[in-house]
Amino acid sequence: MRIEALSPARRHRDCLQVTPEAGAPFLITEQELLSFDLRPGMELEEEQMTALRQAADRSLALRQAAALLAVRDRSRRELTDQLVRKGVSEENAELAADRMEELGVLNDAAYAAAWVRRGVSRDWGPRRVESELYRRGISRELWSDALDIVEDWTAVAADFVSRRRGDLSDPAARKKLSDALARRGFDWDCIREVLHRAEEEQKQD
Repeated sequence: MRIEALSPARRHRDCLQVTPEAGAPFLITEQELLSFDLRPGMELEEEQMTALRQAADRSLALRQAAALLAVRDRSRRELTDQLVRKGVSEENAELAADRMEELGVLNDAAYAAAWVRRGVSRDWGPRRVESELYRRGISRELWSDALDIVEDWTAVAADFVSRRRGDLSDPAARKKLSDALARRGFDWDCIREVLHRAEEEQKQD
């Protein structure tokens, strides 16, 4: 199969468009250009053309993965899902994720830990943080170590209460604060302890 033309890709920087004698044009990177020693007018066997397309697809998946991770951190599942939505095959999406992990720019354990710290800054309790980790595709095996970053979740809840408490002798005010803590993912044992402690401190004041 003959390569009719090699030209710069219009929308993809640092990529080339291959126009074959038959079939649709496709993109390659510099890596394929050099490793296949491509030139306009070059004849490729069908097996060579297939290998070229496959290599190009893998390289483009890697470039897209790197570009996505350059914008913001993602979990492995977020990355592979995004790549598939962009038209990358599931196989190449997984291969790209493997490579990003090898390079250290994709790390679900570090990503989970970052979300725990972010949750604390938003006054979230452990259940709310777990819900976020689940939504982002973090393996349950990583949850425990990530949550252990916080030595005392009761202290997180107490800090929230200290900034928002009203008259805790008022049942309505107490229920409002209790419901707010529950929505943020604190369990009832934690909520009772924190509110009891805050009410006792309020009485002493």
